Amino acid sequence: MKRSTLFAIILVCAAGCAAVPPQHVGVLETFGKVYKNTWGPGLHGWAPWTGVHRINCRTLQLEERTTTPTGEGLLVGLDVSVVYHADPEMAAETFSRYGGMAGLIDNVVTPEFRSMIRDVTAGFNAVDLYSGRRQEVSEKMLTELRRRMEGRGV
Repeated sequence: MKRSTLFAIILVCAAGCAAVPPQHVGVLETFGKVYKNTWGPGLHGWAPWTGVHRINCRTLQLEERTTTPTGEGLLVGLDVSVVYHADPEMAAETFSRYGGMAGLIDNVVTPEFRSMIRDVTAGFNAVDLYSGRRQEVSEKMLTELRRRMEGRGV
């Protein structure tokens, strides 16, 4: 057998396939270097020295049950939830900065969500949280959370 044929066989055997599930993005990494180009859902040819990290872009929900102070200093119990998803265009940056969605949720989304709840409720009286101003409180929370999450891949 010729050397070039043997080399081609070894190269083909060393390669494989990597699957990226629906609603995910594949982030490529080789020896610590994260590439900006990503893979969409499907089957892709892959070299074993290249890591393929799947970033979940599905819609997710985070719920928080909290006791938070209001403007008049009363503690009220609230159940607040937020629906979010990862921005597929920022998947490589999400992986580089946070190590993936788990790191982003644990280190950014959850703490910012909790802080936003406390900050917004402190500007309202307890009766406002349960009365006709409830929609206003909700809109202010959404606006504040969007501002805090801007540019973070969510």
